[in-house]
Amino acid sequence: MTLNTTREAKMKEKMEKDETKTFLLRNIPAGLHRELKVAAAKEGKPVNRVIIELIASYVGHSIFRERRAS
Repeated sequence: MTLNTTREAKMKEKMEKDETKTFLLRNIPAGLHRELKVAAAKEGKPVNRVIIELIASYVGHSIFRERRAS
C-alpha cells in the first residue's frame, strides 16, 4: 500500500465511521446558491454531498470516487 492509498483508506474509514464536522458557509450569492441546487438536483445528489465532493477534489482526496464509478 502506498502512502497515498493508506491515507485514502484512513479517510474512507473515517467517513464510514461518520466522523463529521459542521461546516457553515455564509454570504453565498443567491444566484450561485440557486445554480448549485439546480445542478445537484440534476445529478440526483444533495447539495452537501456535492460540496463535500468539491472539497475532496480540491484537497486531493478520493472519498467518493469508488461510488461515482458504480
